[in-house]
Amino acid sequence: MGTPSYLTINGNAIYSGKINTFDRDIVVNSLKKFYVDQLVSIQPIPKEEFPVIVAMWIFRVPGQANWDLDNLWIYRKAFLDALTESKIIPDDCIRYITGHTGPYFVPVDHLYREKFEIIIRADRRPVINEWINSLPKI
Repeated sequence: MGTPSYLTINGNAIYSGKINTFDRDIVVNSLKKFYVDQLVSIQPIPKEEFPVIVAMWIFRVPGQANWDLDNLWIYRKAFLDALTESKIIPDDCIRYITGHTGPYFVPVDHLYREKFEIIIRADRRPVINEWINSLPKI
C-alpha cells in the first residue's frame, strides 16, 4: 500500500495474460486518450481518400536492443481506435483501412531525438481500387 507500481506497456504482457483485465482496460483506455488528445487538431480524412494505409515508425536509442517490435501492436490498435473515436475515420474496418505496417525501428543517438511517427496515406493499389469501386456507395 502506498507504493506506486509501474507497468511496461507491451502487447506480450496483454497477450500472455500477465496483465489482468482491469489493468488492461486502464492501459488501453489511457493509450487511446493520449492519442485522442494528440489528434484534436486533425481534420477528418475526406471520403475520396479512402481506403488508407497506416504506417508507424519508432525512433529510439537502441540500448541493449533486446525488445521485440511485434510487442508494440497494442499501440497501433489503440491508435486505430482513436482515429475512429476522434471521427477522423468513420470506422477502422477494411473499407477504410486496408493496411497497417510497423512499427519500423529507426535507431537514433540521443534521447531528444526519440519519437513515434505515424503516416497515413491513401491505398491506391489497383486490386484495392477495383474492390472499392465494386462496393455499394455509402
